[in-house]
Amino acid sequence: MPKVKSRSSSPSAPPPLPPPVTGSKRKASDAGLSDPSKSGASSPTSPKAEASTTAPVKKQRVEGPAQASSSGNVATASNAAVGNDTFTAGAGGKTPVKPQADAPVDAAAANKVKSISQPEIDALPNRVLQDFAELGYGNAAQLLAQSPTAVKRLNETSAAGVQVREGAIHGRSHTSRNTSTQKVTVYMDPTLKQKSPEDAAGTFMFEMNNAHRRPKFDALDDDVRGKKLTSASDYAEKKMTLEVEGMLHTGMVGRELAMGKHSDLKNLGSFYATDYMDYAKKTQGQSSEQKEAFRLDLAKTRMDVPHNGTSHREVYEKQFAGIR
Repeated sequence: MPKVKSRSSSPSAPPPLPPPVTGSKRKASDAGLSDPSKSGASSPTSPKAEASTTAPVKKQRVEGPAQASSSGNVATASNAAVGNDTFTAGAGGKTPVKPQADAPVDAAAANKVKSISQPEIDALPNRVLQDFAELGYGNAAQLLAQSPTAVKRLNETSAAGVQVREGAIHGRSHTSRNTSTQKVTVYMDPTLKQKSPEDAAGTFMFEMNNAHRRPKFDALDDDVRGKKLTSASDYAEKKMTLEVEGMLHTGMVGRELAMGKHSDLKNLGSFYATDYMDYAKKTQGQSSEQKEAFRLDLAKTRMDVPHNGTSHREVYEKQFAGIR
């Protein structure tokens, strides 16, 4: 009966459970815990209940305040679970530094042309790849080094003295004979450094194929000067056929890189990989004459495709007029 009388006579008496303990104080390790009835709320000076990178036992990592207070149940459970955690209570009476969240990964920036070290450049299999890497296209050069077909062709252009420089005509890479050195030179458009290594490598490979066929391009020009070739249309078709040969060889390299799992086909648009696979499928088992006829037909279909505001036919026919 005394207990009943005590409860009824004192409206401010503590609840029956737990019984009051005279002189007890809250532990220092409990400081900073939020009220379980106020989910997600915290004192301005209280650190969030978050796992510490310095704690002796590895706990599940909590990223940012949004996750720490996403629901009342989660917040209350977290507070109860980590009440004695060194990050929550502090170690040695000091508040530890909260670990920073991981920086978001920029996928586009991660797949850009990058430079490589000098020892890595020196390890490339031939001079033109090393020259290409020296201009800053290091990882693009390393990509091409994974293709035996590319290495064989680039060994040939290295031996032929083909040079590599930076430069562009109408915003594009190109191949021409340097007017001062008279050496066949591949000029790389510097804006390719803002693109993927596949873009840079495919463009370089295509231009190196044009450099490899430079004697044939020169022979066409000589035929125009010598009046052996008198039709602008014929000149354009013959020149386009040489371009298609280079395109298909570049596609062979692209397919080889994809088959070797050095790159995905979806990233090999600049390699003409799908064009090569279509050509290989349609000419399988055919004679060399039939394959040549297929390449000529392909060249004709590409002649009038819009290209930088013009077409290959218009460009080549203007070149024919200039040579004459």
